Amino acid sequence: MKIFLLTDIPIWVRPLEQALQAQGAEVVVGLSVPEHFRPDRFVNRVSTAILRRKSARVPELAALLRSAEAAGGHVINGAQCFEVGLSKLGQRDLFLASAAKTPETASLSLGKRAFPDRSVLLKPGGGGFGRGIRRLVPNEPIPEDLKLSDDWVEQVALTPSDGRVHRLEFLGTEILYHASSPWQVGEYDYCLANVGEAAQLAAGRTLPDTVAEPARSIAQRGGLQLGALEYFLMSDGRPVFIDFNPVSSLHPNASELFGRDPLDLVAEYILS
Repeated sequence: MKIFLLTDIPIWVRPLEQALQAQGAEVVVGLSVPEHFRPDRFVNRVSTAILRRKSARVPELAALLRSAEAAGGHVINGAQCFEVGLSKLGQRDLFLASAAKTPETASLSLGKRAFPDRSVLLKPGGGGFGRGIRRLVPNEPIPEDLKLSDDWVEQVALTPSDGRVHRLEFLGTEILYHASSPWQVGEYDYCLANVGEAAQLAAGRTLPDTVAEPARSIAQRGGLQLGALEYFLMSDGRPVFIDFNPVSSLHPNASELFGRDPLDLVAEYILS
């Protein structure tokens, strides 16, 4: 089987490329499909960093995924997932359309505080690893050194009731596992590749319906087949979703849940 891994950071997908090759697939990696290559599967693994590094290519990549879908190709994390993953406002709209809670969020394109009397986070669309996020206290003006663009948002800052950030890793329509790590004020990088032993992992089937049902609705509406949703738990035990991430990192200890490398499960899903 021929697999095309669409990515702006090839080194990130190298382990997945190797897992696919180990199962007999022919794999090509990049931002454009070679003329001689006719993929059986397209897999979108484009990071939000593309908004900072190669933003001019975003419409082209969305068109590539739409074209593959229109031609009847098998596309994983297709055009809709790609576009939602690159837009904080798109994520807000997706969460609300899925009847899920999310922090109040507004565009910063006008350079004015939308929630002046609240503590907020200023988030760039193309951050990644929490890069660029600023926290403002009530009535604090937007910093003059902030280089705003249309993809920046202002989001009301919340405090999780259990002091943790939660992540659900999806594989197809199923929640592969649930992970959580300690939340800290002023800390925004909760990539599971970096939190090490601070993360707690559990099988997805252990989640209560109050979390699993809205999460599955979000994933289905957003076309998320590989990737993660992040959320806080509030005092009523219900989740407030804060991130839709099609290129999340698998935790190094996830293999202990399954007795095998979870990348092998991802490869099998892509090839199935």
